[in-house]
Amino acid sequence: MKQPKVSVVVPIYNVEPYLVMCLESLLNQTLKEIEIILVDDGSPDNCPQICDEYAQRDSRIKVIHKKNAGLGMARNSGIEIATGKYIAFLDSDDYVDSNMYEILYNKIETSHSELVFCNNRNNLGHNKFIDIIEFDKERCFEGNDIMDLCLGAIASPPGVKKERLISFCSWKAIYINESIQNKNIRFVSEREYASEALPFLLLYFKECKKIVFIPDVLYTYTVNNVNSLTKQVKWSKVEATINLYHLLNNLMGDTWITRERTNRFLIGYLREFSYLECEINTNISDKIAFLKRINSIKEWKEIGVYKCFDLPFYNAIIYILQKNKLTYLSLCALYFFKELRKLNKAI
Repeated sequence: MKQPKVSVVVPIYNVEPYLVMCLESLLNQTLKEIEIILVDDGSPDNCPQICDEYAQRDSRIKVIHKKNAGLGMARNSGIEIATGKYIAFLDSDDYVDSNMYEILYNKIETSHSELVFCNNRNNLGHNKFIDIIEFDKERCFEGNDIMDLCLGAIASPPGVKKERLISFCSWKAIYINESIQNKNIRFVSEREYASEALPFLLLYFKECKKIVFIPDVLYTYTVNNVNSLTKQVKWSKVEATINLYHLLNNLMGDTWITRERTNRFLIGYLREFSYLECEINTNISDKIAFLKRINSIKEWKEIGVYKCFDLPFYNAIIYILQKNKLTYLSLCALYFFKELRKLNKAI
């Protein structure tokens, strides 16, 4: 059997309302030589049956049924059996343009690069979409520029207002399968680390000599606000973010420039967790207890050396109060700046 040009790994869990649109977008690809790997991650709805039905319809579809272990582990299960020259990832509540994989395949072949990214649009529901443009024209990164990409994905350099220079997503790209297999590059568990994708991308970046971004908007990401985990502040998410901070230091090498970026990374997330707790929790004593816990983590000894004047003014104020364990002043400042942020998105 001829090797597929692209293997597309689709992790699936509890997405019954979206799954058919996702699968149809794959079956309608103009690039026909694809392998579609559906990983049923112990989904409790009718997704397992839908996967099996589609596998009977099209021989390009392979189905894995497994015990639930999360998004990162589901993608790894797909990687294990992928046979395509290239590999891509598609989340099962999203969908892609019919020519996405043909465009990415042709670009990675002709550019002789190891990785090609496109842009995406966000589906806000009610037929509302917004394009998310990282680059509005084709860009090529080689040599030292790739390290700059890695650092920019973690956090912005000092003095830059934006928290990070670029937001990478594993699902709007195409990768060389052989590189992933030979270097045993895999996703971590999002249950242990705050992002399953960022460590994967950084490991892959380090194997690249050339990375290409194209301006085409080819991937549609579904913004699902119903029961969104982003609206729940659980301490396990804080711990997972701290775990990711330590992992990033290990992956990137414990140098001053890495520390500069990872310190800002953690400072930013601790501040956003604090903002979110103030926004959604109505119990003042719970808010105070949460902030005390945030302000008492041992990592402040490491990240507290970051220069406050390298942050935007309002962020710097919160940072100074939190690292000095001034919990009640932190709470007051968070409330004040939270209200300002509603009026002025510049904060």
